[in-house]
Amino acid sequence: MYECKGSWKASAKNIKIQGNRLECELQTLRGDYVPNQLDFFPNFSYENINGHFEWPMCKQGVELNNTSHEHIKRRYKEVTIQQCLEHLTNEYDDWFHIEKKHIQCVRDKCISISLFKKNANNRVAGQYPVDSAWKKKYYDSLLNNLRQFERTDMCVNLYLANDLSDLIPELSKFTFVNVFLMKSESIGAQPGMMWRFMDITNTSYKTVFVADIDENWNWVDEFEESTSKLCTVTPTDVLISPKPYIPAYNFPTIIGSHIAAKPRRFSYNIVDVMKGFIGLCKERERSRNPYCFEDRDPITVWNQPIGDHIYGWGRLTTVYGFDELFMKHVVYYDAYPDIEFI
Repeated sequence: MYECKGSWKASAKNIKIQGNRLECELQTLRGDYVPNQLDFFPNFSYENINGHFEWPMCKQGVELNNTSHEHIKRRYKEVTIQQCLEHLTNEYDDWFHIEKKHIQCVRDKCISISLFKKNANNRVAGQYPVDSAWKKKYYDSLLNNLRQFERTDMCVNLYLANDLSDLIPELSKFTFVNVFLMKSESIGAQPGMMWRFMDITNTSYKTVFVADIDENWNWVDEFEESTSKLCTVTPTDVLISPKPYIPAYNFPTIIGSHIAAKPRRFSYNIVDVMKGFIGLCKERERSRNPYCFEDRDPITVWNQPIGDHIYGWGRLTTVYGFDELFMKHVVYYDAYPDIEFI
């Protein structure tokens, strides 16, 4: 990893600004220069702090890694359930429509997961090829989790992309697995990663665990002891891109791969709320301030554009991170204060 040296202006050369795009070469501690690009907001002060390109005035007074409600509020603005429902249309119905159900097991607890085969960075369908390691990373990991599954009081609900229907015979060999074949193939990471959230408000279950398919599910046993409306892993602030030097952070708030929820404590249909949130975000893309939910909201290190995330980390509705954006701005506030970090 490279580090900046001294004041960024003093250690930069070939500085160019075209619109909001700043390009320069930054000198590293080794003395060489590396290219850097970022979306530049000239009314903010850019400084070098501890070897990183930072916006100290744009941290909203947040202490990094502070998980208190006050500090979370300063990172991410609340979007209410009502705001989402006000933007609900039928435009995204196909994204969450279940074409066929293969129900084999009915229990009062479930693990909810998704399986799709698309590049997580796709903004539009077919934009990038699927990683050649997809089978090993995702499908083989899923089969390994299913082979190790020993719970007799819990089923597994798998939301499966339409173009993977040929996998149903093999998946159905596990009698505790229910397969929901979606109408969509997913576009990029979304809506595929959001399908696993569909059971969070499914009152057929006492407890729903939302998981990744490429991680071990042993954590479910610990989370099961929680009595809170929603339980997740304790989040931390992550500097998204130390190279190039863009002062952008992600604070996941609710980790999409580790959620335990009590559906009977929710008073809405989360599918409608997700569709409305998508509609709201698409509307904001056409606004004067597409990084925020209101034009007067500030640009901060948690919502500024970075690389292909042109409206801020996870803000594009089809790419990696949007599922957790929904959790940050909507579900966290609905669950608070009955939320537990483990």
